[in-house]
Amino acid sequence: MREMVCQISMTIFGTVLAGVILYIISEYFKLYVLNPLQRYKELKGKTIAALTYYAREFSSPGYYAELSEDGKKRFDKASEETRLLASDYRALLETKIKHHLGIPKNVDIIEIRKRLIGLSNGVYIYSKDDSDTKKDNSKYIENIKEILKVKDE
Repeated sequence: MREMVCQISMTIFGTVLAGVILYIISEYFKLYVLNPLQRYKELKGKTIAALTYYAREFSSPGYYAELSEDGKKRFDKASEETRLLASDYRALLETKIKHHLGIPKNVDIIEIRKRLIGLSNGVYIYSKDDSDTKKDNSKYIENIKEILKVKDE
């Protein structure tokens, strides 16, 4: 009788221990694999949406001296949103594991961040003969889309 009680106790203990270990593994998987992947996909969507929405501002940077206050607000909003996206990519670096399936490499995320900062800085031109900003912005957008594996329609 005593052996049977001991055996049942060990079975219960083993089941509970297996459940706790499985719970810990699933929480680790969720925290370090699923959450960063979901965050990346949301961030990728926001990035593509911003690049599409602000395409006019990026492809035709505003000449600061000639813009109205409403024009400056529009360009400022494009600049600010792009910079916020860049900071979100920086935050993603802190929450993902080094080699994560479905998320670009850390160096690529850093590159996206740099390109977004470049776009943020490139919404204005301060000289009428500045043609480099348009070209730079175009290269930045193409580079971002390439890393994110986005195809133009």
